[in-house]
Amino acid sequence: MKTKFTIRKVAAFIAIIFLSIVTEAQVVEMSKTIQKSFRAFPESNVQITNKYGNIHIVPNEADSVRFEIEIKVADKLVDKVTKVLNSIDIQFNNSPYYIIAKTVIGDYNNGVWSNISDIANTVFNGNTKVEINWIVYVPEKNEIKIENKYGSVYTTNHSGKFSIDLSNGDFQANNLTGDTKLKLAFGNAHLNKLTNATLDLNYMDFELGKANKLDMISKSSEIKLPFVNEMYINSRRDKCVIDTLNTIKGETNFSTIKFRKVNKDIMLNVVKYGNLTFDELATDLRYLNITSSYADLYLTIEKDFAANLDLTYNRKTVLVLPDSINSFPKNLTNPEMQEYKTSGKIGPEKPNATDVKLNVNQGSLTIGIR
Repeated sequence: MKTKFTIRKVAAFIAIIFLSIVTEAQVVEMSKTIQKSFRAFPESNVQITNKYGNIHIVPNEADSVRFEIEIKVADKLVDKVTKVLNSIDIQFNNSPYYIIAKTVIGDYNNGVWSNISDIANTVFNGNTKVEINWIVYVPEKNEIKIENKYGSVYTTNHSGKFSIDLSNGDFQANNLTGDTKLKLAFGNAHLNKLTNATLDLNYMDFELGKANKLDMISKSSEIKLPFVNEMYINSRRDKCVIDTLNTIKGETNFSTIKFRKVNKDIMLNVVKYGNLTFDELATDLRYLNITSSYADLYLTIEKDFAANLDLTYNRKTVLVLPDSINSFPKNLTNPEMQEYKTSGKIGPEKPNATDVKLNVNQGSLTIGIR
């Protein structure tokens, strides 16, 4: 009997512990919604600053900007949830020239507002979960500036100026046909079309369907570009594939870049380490100018590709050339640096042959003819 009584006591004790654990593990969630509308003039600049949430930009046919914002807070402690939820608000400022909306924390002790960037060191710590999600209806032609951290941004089409500073979140858009500035870090981005854009990419997985003009600075990103008309590139430690490109200028460092087809101009004055691959060069390419150091270059040309080749290399450069090019005379132009120069005509005689200037310092150069 004593044994049965002891077992009952142990079972009851375990049940009490289990119930207390379940009760303690329960999460309390509270939310509030903020809605605001402002008249939008053609010159109105819409500015949004947020953290810990997603922003959806929706085209609005009316002459107004409408905000629908939901703030959600979850924690095990009811008092903590209430305190955090009450401390978060949206600060609005507007005039005919700007409409500004910013997530802020209210410091009710001294009556001042602090920026949401201070959250991590104040009330948003431990097990507290916060989401501040926005839906913003904006006329398609108005200028938009967005800063968002730890959340994503989504939109469809926008014809006005569009600027975004986004980190630790994803970005998706359809067609951005106005002047566009994208500063993106630690996330994924998928866009259909950019007309005139400046890109600053860090640790991104970036895919863009079509671009007219790109000015791109990138680092440690994976980039896919099916078509670009004109491009400036400053790339470091990237993996990039460009299917069709008309014109490119710039520099690369430690990057692996594949060009499937280039139609007009190539001028890459600084290529350090890494490798560049050109699968196809258009027969009417105007010029190709590359200066590389410790990098590997791979060029594939057609049999009817006509060019005036000017190649400079040093003794440590590995050359893999077709016999027709390998037979060009080689001149030692700098004995101290063991630098050589070779030149000649590639392919058939044409009045508008491509000017090909290659300066390859160590590394390798491979030219194939098909």
